[in-house]
Amino acid sequence: MQKDQTRTIALDIGTTLGWAEALDSVIVRSGSIKLKNTDERWGTAIARLWDFLTQLVTAPEYAKDFKLEFAYEIVNFHESIHSAHAFGRILGQVEKFTEYGNWSFVSYNVGVIKKNFTGKGNAKKIDMCARCHQLGWKGGRVGTDKDNDEADAIAILAVHLAGRNKHIEFLQERHYDPIIYPEAKNQEEVYTRSW
Repeated sequence: MQKDQTRTIALDIGTTLGWAEALDSVIVRSGSIKLKNTDERWGTAIARLWDFLTQLVTAPEYAKDFKLEFAYEIVNFHESIHSAHAFGRILGQVEKFTEYGNWSFVSYNVGVIKKNFTGKGNAKKIDMCARCHQLGWKGGRVGTDKDNDEADAIAILAVHLAGRNKHIEFLQERHYDPIIYPEAKNQEEVYTRSW
Protein backbone atom coordinates (compact mmCIF):
# COMPACT_ATOMS: atom_id res chain seq x y z
CA MET A 1 0.00 0.00 0.00
CA GLN A 2 1.19 3.50 -0.80
CA LYS A 3 1.26 6.31 1.74
CA ASP A 4 -0.78 8.62 -0.50
CA GLN A 5 -3.81 6.33 -0.45
CA THR A 6 -7.02 7.33 1.29
CA ARG A 7 -8.63 5.04 3.81
CA THR A 8 -12.36 5.61 4.16
CA ILE A 9 -14.63 4.18 6.84
CA ALA A 10 -18.37 4.48 6.22
CA LEU A 11 -20.84 4.11 9.08
CA ASP A 12 -24.56 3.36 9.06
CA ILE A 13 -25.41 4.79 12.46
CA GLY A 14 -27.86 2.91 14.66
CA THR A 15 -28.00 0.55 17.62
CA THR A 16 -26.71 -2.00 15.13
CA LEU A 17 -23.84 -0.12 13.51
CA GLY A 18 -23.12 -1.07 9.90
CA TRP A 19 -19.66 -0.25 8.62
CA ALA A 20 -17.47 -0.65 5.55
CA GLU A 21 -13.84 0.22 4.93
CA ALA A 22 -12.07 0.99 1.66
CA LEU A 23 -8.50 1.69 0.67
CA ASP A 24 -8.91 4.10 -2.21
CA SER A 25 -11.83 2.46 -4.03
CA VAL A 26 -11.37 -1.15 -2.94
CA ILE A 27 -13.59 -2.39 -0.11
CA VAL A 28 -11.31 -4.40 2.14
CA ARG A 29 -13.74 -5.26 4.92
CA SER A 30 -17.25 -4.60 6.16
CA GLY A 31 -19.64 -5.80 8.81
CA SER A 32 -21.86 -4.71 11.67
CA ILE A 33 -21.86 -4.60 15.44
CA LYS A 34 -24.80 -4.62 17.82
CA LEU A 35 -24.08 -1.70 20.13
CA LYS A 36 -26.98 -1.98 22.53
CA ASN A 37 -29.26 -4.72 23.73
CA THR A 38 -32.64 -3.67 25.13
CA ASP A 39 -31.66 -4.49 28.73
CA GLU A 40 -28.41 -2.46 28.69
CA ARG A 41 -27.65 1.09 29.72
CA TRP A 42 -26.45 3.62 27.15
CA GLY A 43 -23.08 3.91 28.89
CA THR A 44 -22.35 0.31 27.92
CA ALA A 45 -23.32 0.96 24.30
CA ILE A 46 -21.13 4.08 24.09
CA ALA A 47 -18.16 2.24 25.62
CA ARG A 48 -18.70 -0.58 23.10
CA LEU A 49 -18.82 1.96 20.25
CA TRP A 50 -15.56 3.64 21.29
CA ASP A 51 -13.81 0.29 21.77
CA PHE A 52 -14.97 -0.90 18.37
CA LEU A 53 -14.03 2.30 16.52
CA THR A 54 -10.63 2.25 18.21
CA GLN A 55 -10.06 -1.36 17.11
CA LEU A 56 -11.17 -0.47 13.60
CA VAL A 57 -8.87 2.53 13.30
CA THR A 58 -5.82 0.94 14.91
CA ALA A 59 -6.01 -2.51 13.28
CA PRO A 60 -2.33 -3.42 12.74
CA GLU A 61 -2.69 -4.35 9.08
CA TYR A 62 -4.13 -0.93 8.35
CA ALA A 63 -2.09 1.22 10.75
CA LYS A 64 -0.02 2.81 8.03
CA ASP A 65 0.18 6.47 7.03
CA PHE A 66 -3.06 6.60 5.10
CA LYS A 67 -5.22 9.68 5.03
CA LEU A 68 -8.20 8.56 7.11
CA GLU A 69 -11.72 9.88 6.57
CA PHE A 70 -15.18 8.92 7.77
CA ALA A 71 -18.50 9.08 5.91
CA TYR A 72 -21.94 8.52 7.38
CA GLU A 73 -25.56 9.27 6.66
CA ILE A 74 -27.70 11.79 8.49
CA VAL A 75 -31.25 10.74 9.30
CA ASN A 76 -33.48 13.80 9.79
CA PHE A 77 -36.78 12.01 10.39
CA HIS A 78 -37.18 9.02 12.69
CA GLU A 79 -39.95 6.49 13.26
CA SER A 80 -40.02 7.19 17.00
CA ILE A 81 -38.61 9.44 19.69
CA HIS A 82 -36.61 6.44 20.95
CA SER A 83 -34.88 5.94 17.58
CA ALA A 84 -34.20 9.70 17.30
CA HIS A 85 -32.57 9.71 20.74
CA ALA A 86 -30.52 6.61 19.91
CA PHE A 87 -29.33 8.12 16.63
CA GLY A 88 -28.40 11.40 18.31
CA ARG A 89 -26.44 9.69 21.06
CA ILE A 90 -24.44 7.55 18.65
CA LEU A 91 -23.91 10.37 16.13
CA GLY A 92 -22.57 12.65 18.86
CA GLN A 93 -20.06 10.01 19.91
CA VAL A 94 -18.97 9.29 16.32
CA GLU A 95 -18.37 13.00 15.74
CA LYS A 96 -16.49 13.24 19.05
CA PHE A 97 -14.37 10.23 18.05
CA THR A 98 -13.46 11.74 14.66
CA GLU A 99 -12.67 15.11 16.25
CA TYR A 100 -10.54 13.38 18.87
CA GLY A 101 -8.48 11.71 16.14
CA ASN A 102 -8.49 14.85 13.98
CA TRP A 103 -9.97 12.85 11.08
CA SER A 104 -12.23 14.37 8.47
CA PHE A 105 -15.86 13.31 8.29
CA VAL A 106 -18.59 13.88 5.73
CA SER A 107 -22.31 13.34 6.18
CA TYR A 108 -24.92 12.56 3.52
CA ASN A 109 -28.69 12.79 3.62
CA VAL A 110 -30.50 9.42 3.51
CA GLY A 111 -32.38 10.36 0.32
CA VAL A 112 -29.13 11.33 -1.40
CA ILE A 113 -27.58 7.95 -0.55
CA LYS A 114 -30.64 6.00 -1.76
CA LYS A 115 -31.09 8.04 -4.96
CA ASN A 116 -27.44 7.91 -5.98
CA PHE A 117 -27.01 4.25 -5.06
CA THR A 118 -30.22 2.70 -6.40
CA GLY A 119 -31.75 5.42 -8.55
CA LYS A 120 -34.72 5.68 -6.15
CA GLY A 121 -34.81 8.21 -3.33
CA ASN A 122 -37.29 6.03 -1.43
CA ALA A 123 -35.45 2.71 -1.87
CA LYS A 124 -36.31 -0.01 0.65
CA LYS A 125 -33.76 -2.06 2.61
CA ILE A 126 -34.15 -4.96 0.18
CA ASP A 127 -33.34 -2.61 -2.74
CA MET A 128 -30.16 -1.46 -1.05
CA CYS A 129 -29.09 -5.07 -0.42
CA ALA A 130 -29.90 -6.05 -4.02
CA ARG A 131 -27.76 -3.22 -5.39
CA CYS A 132 -24.86 -4.28 -3.14
CA HIS A 133 -25.17 -7.83 -4.47
CA GLN A 134 -25.07 -6.50 -8.05
CA LEU A 135 -21.77 -4.81 -7.21
CA GLY A 136 -20.26 -8.01 -5.81
CA TRP A 137 -21.18 -8.00 -2.12
CA LYS A 138 -21.18 -11.56 -0.78
CA GLY A 139 -22.92 -10.74 2.50
CA GLY A 140 -26.55 -11.02 3.45
CA ARG A 141 -28.84 -13.36 1.57
CA VAL A 142 -29.87 -12.62 -2.02
CA GLY A 143 -33.51 -11.55 -2.24
CA THR A 144 -33.70 -10.46 1.42
CA ASP A 145 -32.70 -7.48 3.55
CA LYS A 146 -30.47 -9.63 5.81
CA ASP A 147 -27.42 -7.63 6.95
CA ASN A 148 -29.01 -4.40 5.69
CA ASP A 149 -26.92 -2.29 8.10
CA GLU A 150 -23.75 -3.53 6.43
CA ALA A 151 -25.31 -2.97 2.98
CA ASP A 152 -26.22 0.61 3.93
CA ALA A 153 -22.62 1.28 5.00
CA ILE A 154 -21.41 -0.04 1.63
CA ALA A 155 -23.91 2.27 -0.09
CA ILE A 156 -22.63 5.26 1.90
CA LEU A 157 -19.09 4.32 0.94
CA ALA A 158 -20.04 3.94 -2.74
CA VAL A 159 -21.75 7.33 -2.90
CA HIS A 160 -18.90 9.00 -1.03
CA LEU A 161 -16.29 7.56 -3.38
CA ALA A 162 -18.39 8.31 -6.48
CA GLY A 163 -18.19 11.96 -5.44
CA ARG A 164 -14.43 11.60 -5.86
CA ASN A 165 -14.81 9.93 -9.28
CA LYS A 166 -13.98 6.51 -7.86
CA HIS A 167 -16.08 3.38 -8.24
CA ILE A 168 -16.04 0.68 -5.60
CA GLU A 169 -14.86 -2.83 -6.10
CA PHE A 170 -14.52 -5.70 -3.68
CA LEU A 171 -11.39 -7.71 -3.12
CA GLN A 172 -11.89 -10.99 -4.97
CA GLU A 173 -10.92 -13.27 -2.11
CA ARG A 174 -13.27 -13.23 0.86
CA HIS A 175 -13.14 -14.89 4.24
CA TYR A 176 -14.75 -14.32 7.60
CA ASP A 177 -12.43 -12.69 10.08
CA PRO A 178 -14.19 -12.17 13.43
CA ILE A 179 -13.14 -9.38 15.70
CA ILE A 180 -13.30 -10.97 19.10
CA TYR A 181 -15.21 -8.69 21.42
CA PRO A 182 -15.20 -9.95 25.00
CA GLU A 183 -18.61 -8.50 25.94
CA ALA A 184 -20.49 -10.00 22.99
CA LYS A 185 -23.05 -12.53 24.13
CA ASN A 186 -22.36 -14.51 20.98
CA GLN A 187 -20.13 -14.11 17.95
CA GLU A 188 -23.15 -13.18 15.81
CA GLU A 189 -23.18 -9.77 17.54
CA VAL A 190 -19.75 -8.71 16.26
CA TYR A 191 -18.19 -9.73 13.01
CA THR A 192 -15.99 -8.53 10.22
CA ARG A 193 -16.28 -9.66 6.66
CA SER A 194 -12.87 -9.30 5.01
CA TRP A 195 -12.86 -9.17 1.24
